[in-house]
Amino acid sequence: MILSPDYLKVLINPRREKQQYDVFPLTSSQISDSVYLTKDVNKNNPNALLQVALKDKSKNNIHSIKPPGSNKSEERPDLILQKADMRLQTVINNEKYFRFFLLYCAERKVTENVLFFREVIKYKNEQEEELRRALASNILDLYFAPESMLQIRVTELERGSLLNALVTQGPTFELFDDYAEAILNSLLIYLFMGFKESNIFVEMLDNNLGVF
Repeated sequence: MILSPDYLKVLINPRREKQQYDVFPLTSSQISDSVYLTKDVNKNNPNALLQVALKDKSKNNIHSIKPPGSNKSEERPDLILQKADMRLQTVINNEKYFRFFLLYCAERKVTENVLFFREVIKYKNEQEEELRRALASNILDLYFAPESMLQIRVTELERGSLLNALVTQGPTFELFDDYAEAILNSLLIYLFMGFKESNIFVEMLDNNLGVF
C-alpha cells in the first residue's frame, strides 16, 4: 500500500479550540499499521496535523453510494470535476481551502466520501499507468476494504467487480467514475452549498488565503 496523501491531514485551527474531533495521527508507516484512535486532541498546538476518523457511519444513510450504472465513455480525465461549481473545483484542488471544507464535512460525518472523490480526481489525472495502478490499489485499500475506517458503503459484489476490473482491464481512467459521479451529484454539491453558508467558510476567508 502506498502512503496516504497529505490532504488526508487536517490542520486544527486554534480559533476552533472548543471543537472536539475523534482523530488518529498519520505516521511514516502504512496507514493500516499505524492507525490508533484518540479523543484527546492537543488543542494548544495549532500546528498539529490530524486525520479525521469516522465513527458510527450506520446512523447516516448519506454514506451509502449507489452507482448510477455503467458509463465508460469518458475521454477527459478531469471531466467529473468540470461538472461541479467553479468554486467547488477551487476548493477541491487547493490544499489550503480543502482543509476547511474537510472540517465542515467531518462535522457531518461524510469525510470518507469527500476524500475518496478527491483521490479519484488525482487518480484520473495521473498519466503514468504504473503510478495509476498504485493509486488504484491505495483507493481500494482505503475506501473499499471492509476493515478500513474510511470505507464508503458498497456491497461485496461491487467491491469484487472493481477488483476484477483492475485485474482484467488495468487501471483505466474511468475505473471509479460511477462512484465519484454518484458522490458529486448526491452529496458534494449539496455539502458545498451548506459550506458556503457556514462559519467555517467565513473562517477560511478570514485566513488571508487569497481571492476566492
